[in-house]
Amino acid sequence: MPLANPLAPTPRRVIESSPISDTQLMRASLRRDVARHPNDFIVFATEAGALEFFAQHRASVEVETDPRMIERGVLGYSQGKTVVVVPWLTTARF
Repeated sequence: MPLANPLAPTPRRVIESSPISDTQLMRASLRRDVARHPNDFIVFATEAGALEFFAQHRASVEVETDPRMIERGVLGYSQGKTVVVVPWLTTARF
């Protein structure tokens, strides 16, 4: 079996790490929107915080019902603002 030529260029492999999900992309987009237009949103770090807000403001909130929107962090609307959950850290990195 012949040895490989050490001067020949080695083929490059493109190794794709785990693909980013649509939900992750949408949450990143939501973070950018919140940063650009903070007065358009009521932001919570956890869903529990948002649900507590809904419980305290029942008369002035409209709950989002589309599962895709909820999955992306939009839980509802209140007084012309969008109620969103934007976790500080969505994935652990080691």
